[in-house]
Amino acid sequence: MEVSVDGALVDLPDFMIIGAPRCGTTALAYFLSQVSGIALSSPKEPGFFLYNGVGPLVRRIVGESVRHGMSWRDYSALFSGMPEGVVKGEATTWYLRGGLETIVNIEKIYGARARDVRIIVVLRDPIARAWSHYQMARRNGSEDRPAELALTEDEISRCLLAGYSPAYDYLGFGVYQKPLRLFRDHFNHVHVIDFAALQADFSAVVLDVLRFLSVDGDVDMDTSQRLNASGTPKGILAGLGHGLIFNPGPIQRMIRPLVTPRIRALIRWQFERFIPRKAPSMPDGLRARLSDYYSGFV
Repeated sequence: MEVSVDGALVDLPDFMIIGAPRCGTTALAYFLSQVSGIALSSPKEPGFFLYNGVGPLVRRIVGESVRHGMSWRDYSALFSGMPEGVVKGEATTWYLRGGLETIVNIEKIYGARARDVRIIVVLRDPIARAWSHYQMARRNGSEDRPAELALTEDEISRCLLAGYSPAYDYLGFGVYQKPLRLFRDHFNHVHVIDFAALQADFSAVVLDVLRFLSVDGDVDMDTSQRLNASGTPKGILAGLGHGLIFNPGPIQRMIRPLVTPRIRALIRWQFERFIPRKAPSMPDGLRARLSDYYSGFV
């Protein structure tokens, strides 16, 4: 949609997939991008409304510090070159966790048109989501702590206070109730998807989303491919190859400047498509502790 920002008429997304991480949002965005009437930003998660601009430099447990966000001009440029008449969107899965801060930032930019932004949320059992989130960090090489430590309130609080990335808030991303209520209060159109339904019938869920976005037409989807899957590659050679390419280190630093984020994502997806993965099981004691934690938010 076109919105007036600082006196300039700019292109901004018609819809946002706001979360949650590890709930199938990458696959949902990928299949929506195959629909002729929809265009999604590249990168998939620009993160602009986390900070309404460029955020602070945040630390990682393992690896280099990162900075999230961008200027509103750079953000608008992600959508300005899209074909005329398409429904435009982005998928920053941290927006839900941001809650009121995210909403205020959206309202600052969209003004009176903020309520018309269509919001899509995918939710998953928070215990399974937290475990998948932790396993992703291990797989990507940004986490080296044992789960019994990393998935505790005290350790997460310590990390956030010390300036580490919110990506380490493995528990907080699964607290849905309050932020979801805020988004429903501030936006006219909020569509909630159950991760279990997404797994059971991906095509039906995508068609429901198309109706929610008022986009006509079907799409031929190959839903056999697992995108952004949890777990670790099976086999020594598969694990070694995955680690050399995707984990922080000299090979990744050499490849990164030469390959665009989109191509890196395609390489990762193809790797995960053809290399079978094994999902580590969660220790029973940890499951019980997480169950007690989340029972306080029901």
